[in-house]
Amino acid sequence: MRNLRAAGEVKAYSAEGSSLRPITVVDLPPESAGAVLKEVLGPRQALPLRGFVLPRTFSVPPDAPLSDFITAPRSHRVFENVPARTV
Repeated sequence: MRNLRAAGEVKAYSAEGSSLRPITVVDLPPESAGAVLKEVLGPRQALPLRGFVLPRTFSVPPDAPLSDFITAPRSHRVFENVPARTV
């Protein structure tokens, strides 16, 4: 993860079935990452059987304001996989 953060954008390959496709991995800015965390993790944290790992590793409550989720990417980075650019 540190290498991804340092590079900011990395070319990689994603397995899709039995083939590999080139992707670019982009570190999202805090505002975008916070929105993704709230949308994806918020509902999962609110489930009665949310497991024991998520609350131990992600401490923002599901009903917290978006601003709390925006500060979370400092320790919980969010990366987007996009199709690799061809030149």
